[in-house]
Amino acid sequence: MADRLYPLLMKPGIKRDGTPFQGEYCTDGQWMRFQRGRPKKMGGYVALPYITYSTTHNTILNLMIFSSLGQTYYAVYHGELTKGSGYVDIYANGEVFMQMGGSPKFALFEGPVSYNGTPHFLIQRVQDFNDINSNVESDLYIFPLNKGGNIPFNAVSLNITDANSQRINLNGGMRLVPPFLFVWGMNGAVAWSSSSNIKDFTIKENTNTPGSLSISNDKVIQGYPLRAGAQSPAILFWTLSSLVRLLNVSPDSYDFKTDVISKNVSILSRLSVVEYDGLFLWPGTDRFFVYNGTVQEVPNTLNLNYFFDNVDMTRRQQVVGVRNQKYGEIWWFYCDKRDSKPYNTRAVIYNKRENTWYDTKINRDAAWYDDATGVMFAAGKAKDTDTVWQVWQHEQGTAGQDYQQKVFPIPASLQTPVISWAAVGPEKEEMGLDRQIQFKRLEPDFILNKGVPDGNAPSLKVDLISRLYAQSVPTTTSIGTIEGVLDATPATEKLTQAVTGRQMSFVFSSEDDFEMGQPLVKFGVGGVQ
Repeated sequence: MADRLYPLLMKPGIKRDGTPFQGEYCTDGQWMRFQRGRPKKMGGYVALPYITYSTTHNTILNLMIFSSLGQTYYAVYHGELTKGSGYVDIYANGEVFMQMGGSPKFALFEGPVSYNGTPHFLIQRVQDFNDINSNVESDLYIFPLNKGGNIPFNAVSLNITDANSQRINLNGGMRLVPPFLFVWGMNGAVAWSSSSNIKDFTIKENTNTPGSLSISNDKVIQGYPLRAGAQSPAILFWTLSSLVRLLNVSPDSYDFKTDVISKNVSILSRLSVVEYDGLFLWPGTDRFFVYNGTVQEVPNTLNLNYFFDNVDMTRRQQVVGVRNQKYGEIWWFYCDKRDSKPYNTRAVIYNKRENTWYDTKINRDAAWYDDATGVMFAAGKAKDTDTVWQVWQHEQGTAGQDYQQKVFPIPASLQTPVISWAAVGPEKEEMGLDRQIQFKRLEPDFILNKGVPDGNAPSLKVDLISRLYAQSVPTTTSIGTIEGVLDATPATEKLTQAVTGRQMSFVFSSEDDFEMGQPLVKFGVGGVQ
């Protein structure tokens, strides 16, 4: 069999489940995505220069960005992971605009809302940071967006009671669905405000605004508004074991009724639900779900076991989801128990556009997608050795830039599928030949955009991993470096080297920006093993 040139083929995605030898997907990767079916290094991230925490309450645990009257606000809850106490800061124009004093265990945000003709901001103080089924009561606060100093938490608390003046334990969350403010919590309890006053939750006999219902037997975890036409307002609720719609069934007034969509779902955390183009996606306790009018499982044959076997269930409430619409992605940041860290250390990513899965190592403990700018924001450390939590704007440039405007490279790597004459050959055909592979030449086809730091020629390191058998210890051979164009310097046209092995895969790694096209590889057939 004569030497031939083969295209370097792969399916989009990084396969973590099963063995590397059994598939047509890349088997390892860091800071890599897939676009148009081809691998591409993810973009850089730039820190907001004025939001940094390095004190005892340094971990940024929740983040929300909103605009009101032409002003953009950044609401940040920062606290202690080990104790759960912390503080709320609201930033505007590069400085602290307002601060909430006291020691909330965990803060949920909603805003802005209009009350008495002025914009207001809402905070719910949740006591159970890592106990998703806690029955400890929480408080709800609403206050005007006025620049000022420290605001005590007990100054603006809302008291939510039933018709017998008994306090309702609504410690699960809140959501504004005009003209109502919905709050939910233990024992399936859901309450909503008066339609004319979102601060009025005093439920009275024979009225429906304010009102309350019990929609399930377990705790309500999250709620999102739905487009429901004549049945608006409507809201979708997640409990620990069910998905329930609350619909207005009266065309002339407000009369809410429940519709149980499924009693066979679960949810991992209160901040894990992500809305994407009218779809709701979230991880349960053993699979991923999507709601598109009905509940369906999101197929995942690449890293389902990898995620659910390693997510730290004692820190499940730290799982936070966010969309990255430019690339059709949904990210879930989570705490991987193998890393033995109290904060999130990885992200599992579903690419809806490519219908595939991949992952990356990264610390992000809070996230928000800003529709006004089309930017994914996320908060965390640049690397494990850092002591400063920062808020990062993702997909900015090709490198990292911290709050002090220091630029640093972001390493990325990708390992291709295993190629073997004995199993899946270079063109993904079943060859069945008990022969060695002779690697002879690589003809690169890459976009190498920019070196880090500026002024350096971009480059891409190529290693060849070979094994005799699937269970053998791998051998790594450096094939060389693919150099990009800088000024008049020509790009690397080919890399040649003689390497023989029975199973082979390539590892491409770089601190620079790169995107794979269609590289060609020259292989020959060696002797019988």
